[in-house]
Amino acid sequence: MTKNNQKIAVLSIIGLVILLLFLFQENKENSLSENQLTTIGKVVDIKMCGKPASGCITFAYIIDGKWIDGTDPESAAYPEFVREGKPEIGKYYKVVYDKTDINNSKILITKKPLTEKQTEKYLN
Repeated sequence: MTKNNQKIAVLSIIGLVILLLFLFQENKENSLSENQLTTIGKVVDIKMCGKPASGCITFAYIIDGKWIDGTDPESAAYPEFVREGKPEIGKYYKVVYDKTDINNSKILITKKPLTEKQTEKYLN
């Protein structure tokens, strides 16, 4: 195999991997939109993650009395992301999750976190 053919093969494989990742992400987002339920989540941490380095929100959300860990980009990228304010560690916000895959979730960061009264029905 010539060097040009090797380069073409490598670039083709990289392109295929990128396409597959895009299709996988698109499928997850479509499933979340179609099978969406709402609960609450608590922001646990905000840290740098990914490449290029960007902010990620680490949160935990409750489903049937069980806490599930989640991570979401700090910036709004998906059309359904809500980023109206700055997330506050230790505060509660609404979370949407996929009822067919409870690990597929998005935290909705509003201008103000949820009040104690708004979280009451989920925590008791």
